[in-house]
Amino acid sequence: MTAIRVGPIAAGASSSFDLTAAIGAAALPGVTNSASASTPGDNDASNDRGSDATAVNPAAVPNLSVTKTHVGNFTVGTNGTWTLTVANSGSAPTFAATTVLDTLPPGITYVAGSGSGWSFSTIGSVVTAIRLGSIAVGGNSSFDLTVAVGAAALPGVTNSATVITPGDTSPANDRASDPTLVNPAPVPNLSITKSHVGDFTVGTNGTWTIQVTNSGSAATLGTTRLIDNVDVTQKDGED
Repeated sequence: MTAIRVGPIAAGASSSFDLTAAIGAAALPGVTNSASASTPGDNDASNDRGSDATAVNPAAVPNLSVTKTHVGNFTVGTNGTWTLTVANSGSAPTFAATTVLDTLPPGITYVAGSGSGWSFSTIGSVVTAIRLGSIAVGGNSSFDLTVAVGAAALPGVTNSATVITPGDTSPANDRASDPTLVNPAPVPNLSITKSHVGDFTVGTNGTWTIQVTNSGSAATLGTTRLIDNVDVTQKDGED
């Protein structure tokens, strides 16, 4: 590059200009830029050259990470929810779409996704969540993933997700996993006890008290049937 000044520079005076340059990756980690000046009649060349050593930083880029959490155990036959949070610890905000890919494990089926600025789609067991809005430096954005839990998920699953955005050059924190315990479906568990008071007497009525107790994890779903084969011909000592 050549710069020319047609007008004179007075004795004891100076003249300046700015030189703007585009900085490419080849300039890392720094450059030394040199320039020389000349004019007719200058007979002292010892100070006609100047240099400026300049450090060059990497380009500002986003650096996204993803975390995945849940509360409590999942249970077969009910819905469970994972919360995914995408955070930007880089030196620049995201400038394009942020995509989270979540491959659901066996026994887990997508129900719904919800989160401000996020849209959701599925192909097979892969859930894709996309955010078009920027995530600022130091900012984050979360969404919930609601799933149906089937018996194939017993006794637990590990669900993993990966975040992707253009410009993110640090993949080490782009993936997260969340081990999740799965409880069996709640079911009733009936037990029966039978008792009486005093001895029975021939020619009178006797009474047994029958009690049915549900010690299971769910209420009974329909009719409870009890069959009692009363045998009044039993002899003493027989059960």
